[in-house]
Amino acid sequence: MKRKLILLSAAFVAVMALAMMGFTQASHAAKPWEKIQWNKPVPAAERLSADEYILPEGWKEATKGVTKIVHFNAGGMEHDPGTLANFKLFEKLTGIKVEYVEVSDQVLLQKTISALVSRDPNITSMCVSEPAFALQHLISANWIEKMDAIWQPEVQKIYPQGLLALLKGPDGSFYGTVDTQKAGISYMRPSWLKAAGVEGTPVTWQEYIAAAKKCRDWAVKNLDQTYYGFGFAADHYILQKFQGMTYSQGGRLMNDKGKINLLTPEFKNTWTTYVNFVRDGISPEAVLGWTWNDYQQAFAMGKMAIITEALNTNMVRFADPEKSPGLAKNVQGNPVDAPGDWIAAPSPKWSAETPDSYIGSAPTNFSSFVINRFAPDNQKAAAMILGEVRMSKQGGVNELLIEGNSPFLPTVFDDPAVMKKVANVDVRKTANKNAVLEVFPPGGEKAMDILLEYYGQAVTGKLDALKALEAAQKEIDEIQSY
Repeated sequence: MKRKLILLSAAFVAVMALAMMGFTQASHAAKPWEKIQWNKPVPAAERLSADEYILPEGWKEATKGVTKIVHFNAGGMEHDPGTLANFKLFEKLTGIKVEYVEVSDQVLLQKTISALVSRDPNITSMCVSEPAFALQHLISANWIEKMDAIWQPEVQKIYPQGLLALLKGPDGSFYGTVDTQKAGISYMRPSWLKAAGVEGTPVTWQEYIAAAKKCRDWAVKNLDQTYYGFGFAADHYILQKFQGMTYSQGGRLMNDKGKINLLTPEFKNTWTTYVNFVRDGISPEAVLGWTWNDYQQAFAMGKMAIITEALNTNMVRFADPEKSPGLAKNVQGNPVDAPGDWIAAPSPKWSAETPDSYIGSAPTNFSSFVINRFAPDNQKAAAMILGEVRMSKQGGVNELLIEGNSPFLPTVFDDPAVMKKVANVDVRKTANKNAVLEVFPPGGEKAMDILLEYYGQAVTGKLDALKALEAAQKEIDEIQSY
């Protein structure tokens, strides 16, 4: 995260230098994508909602001369079969090849900034894997192309309203669409819950916390010390855990002035709960060194009773006995029928008194698809068509059925033919419908680094939990005092 912050800071210096040199926008002549008739042969919302994606009229002329476009993909394509299927669909429809560059997520932003700072015309589009933090920087730097052409008012109405703000700049224009979306899901081991004396399936955080404690206590007596009631990772992805529990209470991390404010009753509840998970032995202290995948792997090995805000793609992973051998047996070690000893649920609401509309109010793992402003205009037009393919119903079905990702277009869940092929439909629908995303201001990643540092001090007993949170907020206020 610190590296990303340095890169972004350097990026703004470069932007200011360009401004001082009199850098101006190119010609105001109509761009190729502006000549595409997006509402023909039928309105854009209908084209995108069709079972098979319909190309807009005028696309051939707009992309004339384009034989390929180049895309920065987050990670290896072997892990993104849904993305690959949509690239192949685009190639089949247009005859234009998508040449993808597999970039490790650890250096994706660095590579993206490098290409944009140098105004490299050879990279057409990119994945921004943490748009809540990074996208506004790229927009402010004037490095990525506006995509208003594919976001007409009627199109906006058919997509999740809670996610559209993430794709907009301060000027109200759209600068991206979906790359991939993975809803945050809870997973539990029913045999462990039953053995520990938990009645029914927990649906509130209060019930989750009590169940996790019972599961840990039972495991210590009947298994060994390596089995825990609740799993998570205290790397920077812990933010998603903090968000999910805070949202479940109706709270937010951002105030109405656009500042990060963590001294709310809701976040204090969240903070102390996550500190106590480790202090009370419900979670291992090892979480302080775990990454985003470690706790999910621990669940797959049968070592965790409950995890939350985990990827919905785990539904495929946990059903595979080779990838999740610990779930092929119950907690007593006896074989179980497929899909294994696990159940999925939307993220819980805070308490029994909390409205049911807060069930599933967790952050979605959303990556955005953006277009390099310095690429040739006809290639940018082709990239906008690819963006449409990815946000279409057909694109969403590919992501859902092939990779297990969440479709960006909610009406995918209304298709009975598709839903017959999908497990845990209601869980997915609720998680998609109630997902929440907040856009963080410049310096947001640094703020999360500060929070993570003080979380470690609170967990290890170096500071009282609330005093640690107050100290973290004080440092965060120093970097957002603008």
